[in-house]
This record gives sequence, structure tokens and C-alpha cells, in this order.
Amino acid sequence: MPSSSLYLDDFAIDGLPLAQDQKIQELQGMSDWDIAIRLHEWKEISFLKEVYPELKKLSVQLILKKAKILMGSITRPMKTFYAPYEDIPENAQRIELDLETFIEEKLGKQVLSFTHSYELKKKEPFVIAVDTSLSMTGEKLILTAIALAIILLQFPEDPIGLVAFEGEATVLKTPEQTMSVSDLLSLFLEVPAQGYTHLESGVLEAIRMRERMKGPRVPVLLLTDGKYTAGRDPSYLKNRLVPLHLLKLGSDKSSQELCEHWVKLGKGTLKQVDHLEKLPEAMFQMVKDLIRSRVVS
Repeated sequence: MPSSSLYLDDFAIDGLPLAQDQKIQELQGMSDWDIAIRLHEWKEISFLKEVYPELKKLSVQLILKKAKILMGSITRPMKTFYAPYEDIPENAQRIELDLETFIEEKLGKQVLSFTHSYELKKKEPFVIAVDTSLSMTGEKLILTAIALAIILLQFPEDPIGLVAFEGEATVLKTPEQTMSVSDLLSLFLEVPAQGYTHLESGVLEAIRMRERMKGPRVPVLLLTDGKYTAGRDPSYLKNRLVPLHLLKLGSDKSSQELCEHWVKLGKGTLKQVDHLEKLPEAMFQMVKDLIRSRVVS
């Protein structure tokens, strides 16, 4: 009985059952977690080409399962609307008869429907930029995916942009796009892990995405270890960084001062995650604090 939920007996390559192959035997005995953190390795093995989509699907399911277990709740600001009862959307909350309008309508003329007040969650736009360079593969990548899944599950209909960067920046989702969490995670896991970290490219793409959005500047959430091996220090962007919030991965002090400098320029917050397993919780807490500060203000 395999220790994972993956069953490969129905797959065959070159007419031979995959179970006869040593690598397949290794896969059969792995846990779902071990399969997920080595997903990039399986992609590079040619004879696993037929099985790779199943391996990725299994990884996405694992990420969603872990995210739902860890996911708490966020208190979100609400916005009040007014409409006849039959026009109130299904996701409306705190539906009440608007007494003032009711009296005016009642005294003024006979009507078939009276105005009600109701509340909807305010949209919470923000842009996330994630380091997916070679230093972010394996367990780091899957834990980052779990952290993203928690946020995406909390804000399924909100205008959220997602940028991944390694040797260059890749836009995975614009704020205007509608995409299922599963599909977005699948795209995220496909981002190639390259040897370079072009932090400037990732930050610039996130800022450009934000600047195309209407209304007040939305926050950029940056996930990185603070190191870059290509491009320039993004400090020259100065005011364009505002607001920037940074989640620093690892306890390496060599990049601490630089991260603090970026956050100071971006007038945001810095949260350090020393232990990888705390990453999903830390990202959830950062977004939760950000939303809370909006409610208070």
C-alpha cells in the first residue's frame, strides 16, 4: 500500500508498467508531502512526462488541504448599499429594512417593494511579489504556495495581483483576472526555478501592476530572503515603493539592513520568518494586520 494517495499502476511507458522502474518504486513509497517538495525534480525526468500532471495535481490538492487546516478568519471592512429586496445579491450580509426610506415610500405612494439596506465585504486590492529563485525550491516553494493559498482562499473575488520572480519577473495573475485558486497554484508551481534572483525585476513588475490600478495606491507584499544576484538594488524607486510590506525569509543577517531600508522607503512593515514551517502563518498574520489597520483607519 503506497504511503501517498498517488496510484501509478494504470500508467505505462514503452509498454512496461511504471511500477517496474526504480524511480516509480520510489514515488510509490513517498508521502504526498515528499512528492510535492520534489515536484521540480519529477518534471525534469523524461519518462515521468505522462505522470507529471498527476503529480502536480496531487501537489495542488495537498497545498489546498494544508491551507484550509491553517486558515483562520479575517475581519474585513464592510460597505453599505441600498436596493429593493429582490435586487439584493446572495452574498449580502446584515439585510435590514431601511426605515427612513420605508416611511417616505409608504407615505408618498403605494409600492410593491421597499428599500432595504445591506452590506458587502469591501474589496481588498493588493499585489504579491514572490521570490521563486533557486534558493526558493523544495520545501520553501511548497510552504510559500500554502501561504499564498491561505490568502487566495480568504479573498477569492478580490483584485489581487501575483508576480513571481527569479531570473526575470512573471505575471501569474493581474488584479482584473478571475482565476480559481487551484489553477493559480498550478501556474505558480510551474514557474521555473533559476539560479539568479532578479529582485529589481519582481519589484518593478509589482509596482507597474499597482500603478495601473485605479484609486489609492494598493499595498505590495514582497516575499524574499532579501538577497539578489541580478539587477539593481530597488531602493532607487523610492516613493514608488509606497506602500511596501516585506516578509523576510530566513535569519541571515547579511540582508537584514537592506530589507529594513526598503521597508522604510516603502513606509510599510517588516516581518521576519526564521523557521520555514512558520511561513504560512506569518503571511496570514501580515495580511490580517494590514486589513485590521484599514478597518481602524
